Amino acid sequence: MKTEALQPAAMTLIFTPNLVREFGRKSLREDTADTAVDVYTQALQTTFKPTARAKSVPEFEERWSKAIVRYAKIYDIILRSYIERLGPSHFRLQYIKSITQTQHDFQKLSIAIHDLSDLYQRHVADSINIATHYDEIFQNYEPQTLDRVNTLLRESNYGITLLYLLLSGDISGPLWVILKVKDRSHESLAEIERTFKLPTESRLSGSLEGNFDFFLNPRGR
Repeated sequence: MKTEALQPAAMTLIFTPNLVREFGRKSLREDTADTAVDVYTQALQTTFKPTARAKSVPEFEERWSKAIVRYAKIYDIILRSYIERLGPSHFRLQYIKSITQTQHDFQKLSIAIHDLSDLYQRHVADSINIATHYDEIFQNYEPQTLDRVNTLLRESNYGITLLYLLLSGDISGPLWVILKVKDRSHESLAEIERTFKLPTESRLSGSLEGNFDFFLNPRGR
């Protein structure tokens, strides 16, 4: 039986403020859209700003680890609300459009565009490639390895989101924090790629066809 902790295709979205405001808004009920914005705004205060305001490396590491766990829950709440209101088919269309739109949002930044875009493309590629080859991976790796890669995907998702918020000015933080976030995000992706030896010929290879029922009917949470 597949572990429910690993839903890699569902982790490709990077929730920028613009994406949360606009995702499926024409189709979503106003209360759903507003709820997503409210939950995301809370996440800025409770998971992103504290990490960005760390005063030392040990404090950064402690806040980073706690924030990933908190943000994973918030991420799932937002994603689940979109799926429940849009339905799986319409959600999937919006989801695919948003991946491209996020890349465009990143390109609007005036600094570190290449670094952020490269991390984002790797994150999307790794998530989709793992989802595409999930059956093979499930047969060849221990459950602990799958749990670990779930954590790493969550970590890179959080890191790329925080990096965007810092570079866009939505959140303020010193240069050393920006560099630390970039390094931690890179390390997470590098560990995934070492573990699974995923194809790298096409950064966006794979498929977004997937089962999102985990978010519609979650168990154990």
